[in-house]
Amino acid sequence: MERYFDYVVSSLTIDDVFVLGALQENDATTGFKALPNIELQRAVEFTEATYRRTINRLSANKLIETITVKKSNLIYLTEFGIAAVNKSLEKVGA
Repeated sequence: MERYFDYVVSSLTIDDVFVLGALQENDATTGFKALPNIELQRAVEFTEATYRRTINRLSANKLIETITVKKSNLIYLTEFGIAAVNKSLEKVGA
């Protein structure tokens, strides 16, 4: 299981890590602290296509979760997402 997680983290793109970092920076680590989708998109300043592709990839890998509240999507880091950010930072510091 650990090897699979390491593989997923090693295959993250710079865009993936940037989004994960933006969520961590905004302390969006649980459902009640989730960041509105539009706010996250503005923060990372990606094109619509790049943003959607990145969000879909992170969601598929269960690094982020999306909650729908009153026709608005909120996004937050899962425990796997938090671990992925920490692991990515370890690699940069190494």
